[in-house]
Amino acid sequence: INTLIEFNYVDATGISLQNYADSFVDLKAARTIVRYNSFVRNGAENLRKGIAIIYRGTEYSAYENVIHDNYFFMDGISNIKLVDSYSGSRDIFAFNNVREPSSSADDNYASIVITKCCPPWYTPPNDGNGVCTAPFGLLLDGISNTTAVLDWNAVNSNTTTYLVQYQAYGDTDGTAINVTNGSSSLTLVDLTPSTVYSWSVTSICDGKTSAPASGAAFLTLDDGDDDPPPPPGAFQIYTDGLIGFWNDYSWGGSFEFESLEDSKVGARSIKASYGGYGGINLKHSKGGIDGSNLAYVRFWVKGDSSVNGPGNPILQLRVNSQDHDFEIMNDVWGIYQFPLSMFGSPSTLDAIVLQNRQPGALLCYVDQIEMLAEEETESPTSQPTASISPTKSPDTSAPTSFTNSPSISPVNTAPPTSHPTTPNPTKSPETNQPSQAPTSGPTSSITNGPTDNCILVCSSSAPTASLTTPSPIISSSSTFVIYDEMLSWEDFSYKGTFDAASTQEAHRGMHSYRADLNAWGALNFKTASPGMLLTELDASATPNNVYLQFYVKGAGSVNLRVRINGKMHDTAASSLGQWVQVSLSLNLFYSPLSVFQVEIQNIGSATRLYFDEIELYHNMY
Repeated sequence: INTLIEFNYVDATGISLQNYADSFVDLKAARTIVRYNSFVRNGAENLRKGIAIIYRGTEYSAYENVIHDNYFFMDGISNIKLVDSYSGSRDIFAFNNVREPSSSADDNYASIVITKCCPPWYTPPNDGNGVCTAPFGLLLDGISNTTAVLDWNAVNSNTTTYLVQYQAYGDTDGTAINVTNGSSSLTLVDLTPSTVYSWSVTSICDGKTSAPASGAAFLTLDDGDDDPPPPPGAFQIYTDGLIGFWNDYSWGGSFEFESLEDSKVGARSIKASYGGYGGINLKHSKGGIDGSNLAYVRFWVKGDSSVNGPGNPILQLRVNSQDHDFEIMNDVWGIYQFPLSMFGSPSTLDAIVLQNRQPGALLCYVDQIEMLAEEETESPTSQPTASISPTKSPDTSAPTSFTNSPSISPVNTAPPTSHPTTPNPTKSPETNQPSQAPTSGPTSSITNGPTDNCILVCSSSAPTASLTTPSPIISSSSTFVIYDEMLSWEDFSYKGTFDAASTQEAHRGMHSYRADLNAWGALNFKTASPGMLLTELDASATPNNVYLQFYVKGAGSVNLRVRINGKMHDTAASSLGQWVQVSLSLNLFYSPLSVFQVEIQNIGSATRLYFDEIELYHNMY
């Protein structure tokens, strides 16, 4: 009783429908006050209600709740109620709430809700006459060694001033700046190089003040002579922590994103303790960044021979849905730069993956992941090469300049063909086992010729006169893999027990997805919208020639309800203890041009099923 919820920013991203999670907030008690908050749908398709009032069958449940002066940003979806109330609820008050955008079709409140102020026991601050709401959508742009551009979205028409506060990490005093010209952007100047800053923005509206909204911490660049020059248009993804709207969806290992054990730039790095075929998986929660002015992806990596053993480990870099394999070095920091043309020159960048290509454990550190603009980035083909002196002292300072660094020239300098990702090892059907990523291959040595694919710049005296470069593992141009040995999308499966790496059964390779499903339980796999575009399979791919196909094995007849992007089709397969393939045309699911959700639901009694090789297949013939 008497709970107060105020001055919060609530983002619906991640609502899963598991355990009936489908609203911003569930209110089940009495006399809860919800005021002065910002609720943001942010494209979350599982959001069914704004605030849900739920009666639990007790005396003080769903009774005398007050919801007022909140902002609801609902993406123009008119059929989601701001306040929804169920049978048994009583004396629910909701008033002065603002829906953005709004229209005459909006359905804001359940019929039981009283839409005026106020119950006799409650008097709102300022007599309920408006609220000053914190800004949202705080972003960083154009970070240099001494400057940073801060942006935010305004939400109050009566905001006259924004108070921007920022502070260097470790300092006891910060700096406050009033932005009084109606702008929602500010450029910070005279910052200290190589320093982590925190920042926040507060709205000031007609004498009232909002709660502060905090932005992501950022690291200014080093101004040392040995730094690679930060080009205009560069976009940082990781420096001492994930930046902006990039989020961690890593799998198959333990990943510490603010490790103090080792770093190349700043004080922290990503410590990646990979399991076999595990991956660092970074996704952008706001639909991605504009890639039209970006040309390269660049990052630092250092392996650990105490775990990795001898030889050069192999990682796979995946940008959106296309991938490329490369080697890293143990016990020495190396910087790796790849042209985005190797990944289909995506117009929008929303996913970065660094995957272990070995079946065993791998330990490495990753630092300063960033995108670079073409016009200010040194071209690998124009750089002179330099010999590596075995007596050179280790570089423990800033990243080495590209200008006088050794270039690694692969034997086959043609960029690999663009192809959708296969986020698991290539398999050999003859042996029913995955073929391991090669530990050796055509050697690449330092030459005086141009490099077309990537740059490696070494920062110590470790002998690197040659680098073993495996041939890329290229998947079929007609198939996009959702599950095969491991899951490449996010897992929101429900009503059952699930093992994504079961070794009890496998149609091919060593693993399958085991599902002990309750009645109406389901596998539910999702990726960020718009998901996998059919044209990424092939320019000629359409719903007429693209199929969802998978293998399933159960004890008897299998009755399934399959959904793609929420559109469903029922199917049945007679398994009888054998693997059977299910293949369904996308035309059965209202002909989507992209796929961001695949759900496979059990519509029979509780059962154990195994699934393997879940993929989108383009039949080109």
